[in-house]
Amino acid sequence: MEGSTACPANRDPHGGDGPCRWNRSVPTGYKVIAIPFRAGRPAGPPADFLAGFLRGREAWGRPVDVLVAPDGALLVTDDRAGAIYRITWEGSPGAP
Repeated sequence: MEGSTACPANRDPHGGDGPCRWNRSVPTGYKVIAIPFRAGRPAGPPADFLAGFLRGREAWGRPVDVLVAPDGALLVTDDRAGAIYRITWEGSPGAP
């Protein structure tokens, strides 16, 4: 992650909150990242999970918040497109 890059809802989708920043003159971010955890500790580098909202300096969307729904789906709000994306997993548990 670049310094000073954080989405306004910079948090663990299971409830942990973090500070908010979105004040860069050159647009960065515009994506959702995932950090693998094992035994409650980071177990690898951040990786793009949902990207493509920024093309060059033009943003068509801006992911703002994430929430895990009761059925396990990941909900991502987009305040630029005025949308909520519902992301579900198809496959067997533990599969890549």
